[in-house]
Amino acid sequence: MRSRIKDHVFEDAAGVIKWITNKGAVVSYSTSQTWDDLKTNANPVPWHHVVWLAVCNRLTTQDKLLKWYPTKSFKCALCGKIEDSINHLFFECDYSAKVWNDVKQCLLFKGLPANLQVITHKLATYPFRNQIWDVINRLTLATAVYSIWHERNCRIFKDKRRSDKDLVNCIIGGIRLKLASFKVKGTAAMAVAARNWDMDLIGNRLKMKQTSSL
Repeated sequence: MRSRIKDHVFEDAAGVIKWITNKGAVVSYSTSQTWDDLKTNANPVPWHHVVWLAVCNRLTTQDKLLKWYPTKSFKCALCGKIEDSINHLFFECDYSAKVWNDVKQCLLFKGLPANLQVITHKLATYPFRNQIWDVINRLTLATAVYSIWHERNCRIFKDKRRSDKDLVNCIIGGIRLKLASFKVKGTAAMAVAARNWDMDLIGNRLKMKQTSSL
């Protein structure tokens, strides 16, 4: 980090360490200001709050509504068999199970189970790194959870529906667009990622192919 820090920090005439912020202000050195100025800022993603609520079992699923409306009959908008719940939606439902099974074929570890709590626990045991497959695992799970929840709500509130294949294509397309926005390194792992996601590794970028088999 020396090369990034050297333009921010200096010692004043009194021997006090000072920090120059990204906006040019001179302030007392603090680790919080260092973090604010050196962290990578990314555009907010639409799915972060949905994924967090799903993991914490806070989404308003039908099994919760039954406590308020015990005489009402609820059916999962995706499969139409039973009322939905966190475990049912992610990914025990016939529809969401097909979606998850197809999407995870692009992952390096295709044996991830069809249960959100087990998946998140398993991913939590991995080191939190920015290596490409760690990023892809988190991105794929988050995008799948958000997309399935969005599809469920579209069916309930807008009477709009997509086939499982259409939703898979939407999820994979979204992930590929996100991957194309990253600066990457030309490592062996990156080459495998490019192959799995049917992208071209050119320099420090993953590029979308004009025609893709995915």
